[in-house]
Amino acid sequence: MPVSAEIRRVVDQLTERFPNCFRPNGEQKRPLKIGIRDDILAAMPEVDPKKLSAALAHYVRRKSYTCRMKPGSPRYGLDGEVCGVVELMHAGGRKDPAPKPRLSASGRPILTLRKAAA
Repeated sequence: MPVSAEIRRVVDQLTERFPNCFRPNGEQKRPLKIGIRDDILAAMPEVDPKKLSAALAHYVRRKSYTCRMKPGSPRYGLDGEVCGVVELMHAGGRKDPAPKPRLSASGRPILTLRKAAA
């Protein structure tokens, strides 16, 4: 889905206003503090909340962001200070899809029996 010019503009504003937190395209992104949207709205009341949410969603879905979301990595606030760490449940990256079961000619899953440990 293409990103609208308005969303790009909001991301550019965040990058310009908070360079210690938001990184421009082509640079490694930093994991953001949980709840940073509220901090941004307090600092930039002129920003439309819906556009900000869309801009943040676009920013955090980039590969340069998700690859940095490793458990224990620091999270950053608007001033660039560490404001927590990435928890395991928030860790990003591409997940391998669940393996597809092998199917018989009739379309039923083939079950594999495992030997019991000796």
